[in-house]
Amino acid sequence: MLIPVVGTLQECASEKEYRIAIQTQGMIPDLVRHMKERQNHELQMHCASALFKCAEDADTRALVREHSGLTPLVGLLTHNDNKSLLAAVTGAIWKCSIDPKNVKILQENKVVEQLVGLLKDQPEDVLVNVVGALGECAQAPANRGVIRKCNGIPELVKLLTGTNQELLVNVTKAVGACAIEKENMKVIDQMDGVRLLWSLLKNPNPDVQASAAQALCPCIENANEAGEMVRSFVGGLELVVSLLKSDNTDVLASVCAAIAQIAKDEENLAVITDHGVVPMLAKLASTADDRLRRH
Repeated sequence: MLIPVVGTLQECASEKEYRIAIQTQGMIPDLVRHMKERQNHELQMHCASALFKCAEDADTRALVREHSGLTPLVGLLTHNDNKSLLAAVTGAIWKCSIDPKNVKILQENKVVEQLVGLLKDQPEDVLVNVVGALGECAQAPANRGVIRKCNGIPELVKLLTGTNQELLVNVTKAVGACAIEKENMKVIDQMDGVRLLWSLLKNPNPDVQASAAQALCPCIENANEAGEMVRSFVGGLELVVSLLKSDNTDVLASVCAAIAQIAKDEENLAVITDHGVVPMLAKLASTADDRLRRH
């Protein structure tokens, strides 16, 4: 009885109105309970999938924690052979990890180590979720070191060569978060990660462009010979400046943030000035968007 009921709910949860109803009608605790108590993989998959979709909302993320749903989610990661269950569970972990309080509990359950283990030989829908979760977990300093020690950085950098747009948005965020640590930055640099991020600025998808530009900021900030590294990318500076013509606010904000890092090097400042960066930034000064204003 429960399988088709929860299956219907999780299909409906793709729509925002249904997600609100599931939360306000008090169904989240039931979904968590059935996922924990009933050892039926199909039912657990539907429960996790419903939580994945509903955890877009901050209140739902808190409810999953309050009803002790995080530990059983991590426990279900061991069912590596059941890909539909794995996709639902990793998705739920990803969305729940947007809340830093949840990350602490996930950390205690060694989730980062398990997620790094899932970076190889997985279908793309699983990878999108795994990398999304690692990107959120890496916002906490302790987890950035764990990702490096588990050899996760080379695996993340390899994924920068993919074509799945959603995966690229998540992997650029994860690599950028890891790059905040200088030790991690060394590994990213050795793996040619910065060049790969730079090439993603040419991606036609504005979400990928914005995420790649954002990820370049900590890379430039923490690289040893940052100025020289940036100059080594042929046409790289011209490409960055040209993105100031974008009509996407997220792209503009992220590119401005990257330019702020690039301009710390005098030689690179001279090059971007020759490419007309100052009048282009001046044109953006009248924006009403706070994030763009700041950068």
